[in-house]
Amino acid sequence: MPSLSIQDDLDKLVVDQLHKATLNFSAESQETKKLCVTLVATIFTLLAAFSKTVLRNLEINSIWIALLCASIPLLFWIVDTVTYYYQKKLRYQMQDRLNAIRKRYAIPEEKSEKRANVFRSFFNSSNLMYPMISIIIFFVALALMRTLPVDDNPASSPVMVIICTESPPPFPTSVTPVPTSPPESPQAT
Repeated sequence: MPSLSIQDDLDKLVVDQLHKATLNFSAESQETKKLCVTLVATIFTLLAAFSKTVLRNLEINSIWIALLCASIPLLFWIVDTVTYYYQKKLRYQMQDRLNAIRKRYAIPEEKSEKRANVFRSFFNSSNLMYPMISIIIFFVALALMRTLPVDDNPASSPVMVIICTESPPPFPTSVTPVPTSPPESPQAT
């Protein structure tokens, strides 16, 4: 059996590795949130820019567009739930290792965090932004798509009006003959 100091050193190394892995999961969670917010801003911009011309001409029901836009934060929610679950799982393992060291030296153990649970990971306070963003996106996209006038004539869309009302480039009115023989070069005297 290894001596206590060697076992303590090994446990400390494991705790350090688990702590670094937990920090990596935490950083990934923050990056996921930033990416989600960036994508949502892009969706709003594209939806506002193309809703009058492109989306209306495709004849897609507005509820499907709203559902598609609202589903994107839900996918990020699932990814962030996985990272949060593994953070909790690693923290629990770190606490177990530290309590093992305390037990060997007759130091009272600290109460361990609750074991990682998928339900708690899904509905933790840091992940509540995702359902809120999804609900907001759904209603804004639905309102934006429903308030636009339905136009059955694609020729009257703003893009078509601009294309059709521009004047054509000027054409020459008279044609000048093109010489068939090379021009005479001036002779040096």
